Amino acid sequence: MTDRLAPNVWLLQSAFSMYRVVKIGLNGLVLRVKPADRDVLALINPPTLTPAVVAEIRQIEAETEATVEVIVQPGDWHHFQLPAAQAAFPEAVMYVASERNLRKQPSLTGAKVLDRTATGIPELGDEVVLVPWLGYTQDGMPKLMSGEKKGAARIEFVVFHKPSGTVFLTDHFLPPVAGKPMQPNTIGFHLADADAAKDSVRQVNDLDIQRVVFSHGTRTACVLQTDAAKALTTEYEGLLKAHGQSPCEPCANDEVADTPVEDENHAAEQALVEVQAMEVVTAAEAAPTEASTSEEPVMQADEPTPIVEAPTVEAVEEPVAAAGEQERAAEEQIESQPEGENVQVILEPADKAQSKHIKHINIARRLLFRAKPGVAASA
Repeated sequence: MTDRLAPNVWLLQSAFSMYRVVKIGLNGLVLRVKPADRDVLALINPPTLTPAVVAEIRQIEAETEATVEVIVQPGDWHHFQLPAAQAAFPEAVMYVASERNLRKQPSLTGAKVLDRTATGIPELGDEVVLVPWLGYTQDGMPKLMSGEKKGAARIEFVVFHKPSGTVFLTDHFLPPVAGKPMQPNTIGFHLADADAAKDSVRQVNDLDIQRVVFSHGTRTACVLQTDAAKALTTEYEGLLKAHGQSPCEPCANDEVADTPVEDENHAAEQALVEVQAMEVVTAAEAAPTEASTSEEPVMQADEPTPIVEAPTVEAVEEPVAAAGEQERAAEEQIESQPEGENVQVILEPADKAQSKHIKHINIARRLLFRAKPGVAASA
């Protein structure tokens, strides 16, 4: 059964969890467009391609008598699912937000990097509009998370399907919670150019918006359809305020304070709270799992875990296959514990080569449990 949001717009959802602890979900869209007198399907922000998700896409292809010919990844921090998407639709042309997507997934072949100021995709005609989300860097993230040099742009595109008025947002808001205001992602997006940022907001607000879809969140939270345009305008006012800016027209004297990045350990903790640490998940994170709409169980511990030293970039990026097996085993132990039980899961390296990688995962778990409201971990 497919989840059709509007004519020619379908929602796809899969499970996705950060450090196998916080379930935030991963959402994508299938859009049907007709750029040259024939129907074309575009896969936006591919979720994890579980058998159920693939079956949904195949059903959409059968119903529309069209095929997925274009894959678009509009955010530079979303990349785990791209190899599977390319394998499932080998004839489709793939567009990614930045070179970062390609560096993180070197197995991709022939993927095209969108121009930083691109406003569309040739194969999709004028029915799909891109709004470059400009004015931000990755400097709010500790380097162990981003792997980027100081001043590296945070690259993202807002995707707009004109016929249905559907806007798709990737990461500049945190995963939504039903009934609560949106939370701007002020850690993953460090404001560097107020004028450019405000211009991006104006461009999105000028669209004829009927609904907003977020890349994370449950079904009840990730789709905004009631007074969507007005609601998004209000949320963007809050976003600019959170970044230290007024929602008014940018002035020539507007300046962005060069706020020093906090010490890496504290910044890492904040990044984990704000659900932006997807980079450190092992290859096991991309393993297909069925989508889940269940609530995250609340887990208590006897005492908080002390702050520990942040690991190095090398520890983050060292690929260790066996660590994925330990991650899966740890997840099974965590999820098998009844609500209210202490979390007593810690990973141990199988050999010296894995030690840095395992150390990082353990640190991430501790920081995340410490920071999550009502949740702590002892390990």
